[in-house]
Amino acid sequence: MKSSIFGEFSLSEDLDSEMYNLSNEFISTRNQNEMLFGRIDSSRLFYFLEESGTFKSLKKRYYFSPLVKFNFSDPLDNKVMIHDEKNRILINLRFSRKEIELTKNVHEISVLSIDWLMTQNVKFKNKTKKLYSGQEFPGLNIFNELSRFFEMIYKESGFLGISNTPEYFHDAFLFKNHFKYIDPIVQGEFLAIFNSFKGLSLRKISSEIHSNRIIELSKNEIFQWKHSPMLYTNHFHIHNKIFNKDYYDIVKQFSNKKYSLLH
Repeated sequence: MKSSIFGEFSLSEDLDSEMYNLSNEFISTRNQNEMLFGRIDSSRLFYFLEESGTFKSLKKRYYFSPLVKFNFSDPLDNKVMIHDEKNRILINLRFSRKEIELTKNVHEISVLSIDWLMTQNVKFKNKTKKLYSGQEFPGLNIFNELSRFFEMIYKESGFLGISNTPEYFHDAFLFKNHFKYIDPIVQGEFLAIFNSFKGLSLRKISSEIHSNRIIELSKNEIFQWKHSPMLYTNHFHIHNKIFNKDYYDIVKQFSNKKYSLLH
């Protein structure tokens, strides 16, 4: 997986967790026996972060001694956080195992659920730069690296897919090349938005959507953003069961909708 597949969200909280530091070895051995999904220990995750290029990319952005915190005390809310030397959050990840019901053809599969993903460049000084909804700082532009990190977890844990529910329209855009909405109606409407506003920037489209300023022309109704799950899977059988001809027929139908800005 070479390209970016994940969106960006916002969260800030303190964690009581295991800690790594690039300038030292393992700092705290609390929870040392904990395993992510019963298979991956924190030293293995640290290796994944190294191999994915995450630390290398942080160094390129002048974060030379990031502090990594793992917390797996709640199996439904696993946390990986990376702070800078001043304890400011750079990367915040939360994920879990979920059994999700999909379609009549695929009743339930076990997936790696990306419940929260945030990156932020806290050293960015340009206060005039426009931000997306949900951002306090611009992102770190390391989605390629984080996508490889999650792919390593996905493969080693034996999941059948990766799911994510985008908070904002621009989040869905960031990983649209690898993920599809499970609901073909939502997928079709998502594509219809792009077809209707090809001349506008992503930031402008997202801002108008979340300000309730986009209307569907056929019904003259405000477009309502839907928090609907997206799925990535490289499992051939499951992929073809979900994303089949019936699915794409519905997507095509709803992708022909037309939208306009509210004046």
